[in-house]
Amino acid sequence: SLETRLNEGIALKRRIIENLRPSALEQLGLVSALEILCQDMSGVLNTPVHADLQPVQVGKNAELTLYRIAQEALTNVGKYACCQRINLQLRQIGQTVHLRVQDDGKGFHPEQIPHGSHGLVGMRVRVESHGGQLNVVSAPARGTTIEAALPVQHTGPSQADPPVPRPV
Repeated sequence: SLETRLNEGIALKRRIIENLRPSALEQLGLVSALEILCQDMSGVLNTPVHADLQPVQVGKNAELTLYRIAQEALTNVGKYACCQRINLQLRQIGQTVHLRVQDDGKGFHPEQIPHGSHGLVGMRVRVESHGGQLNVVSAPARGTTIEAALPVQHTGPSQADPPVPRPV
């Protein structure tokens, strides 16, 4: 029936929107959304994910980027790492926001990432689109650390205002 098709369409649209911007992020903010992600991934990976999260000053798009990087990094840990422990840390130090995902798994040579692995490339592109950097530190039997560093965004009305010329 038409109603069934409409409901299916609405359900699909909800799933797409949820994938674009998770509702936990929208409603609860980055710290809570990451806490929920860590709890969920602990269950999925059957490995404790320790979250050490502080509030940070970033805009909505950068929040989504940080969330997606955490998600992708934890998914990679599940696929490859075979680890006992995972740490996820969110910090703001001065004018930079740091997201770090660290595992004690089997590690790899970062320079030997196979060409088909879009995960790390996608993470790097996302971070760089915000003027940030992505660092991957790993070695065989040494675990892996993925760290994204993004510049702070001062949220508020001043963000949209043009810069005021300073007297010379």
